[in-house]
Amino acid sequence: MIRPDNVVKAQAPADPRQGWIVKELVIADAPTTADGAAGKLFEQDFINGGVQDVGGNLMFGHTADDPAPRWILIE
Repeated sequence: MIRPDNVVKAQAPADPRQGWIVKELVIADAPTTADGAAGKLFEQDFINGGVQDVGGNLMFGHTADDPAPRWILIE
């Protein structure tokens, strides 16, 4: 089960000729013990969905668009 609300979204470039992708900013939050346990299940969901190197690309935090703290996959 992939969770789209937990994946960093690409932002539309200001200029269509721009040669790079801008991703939304993720602000780090401190996970609680319960968040850490939930993070293991979250990681397994992505592994089961075929996403490689999930553990190295997960961050607990929030974005400006969604201030709720959550595990976020940063690719």
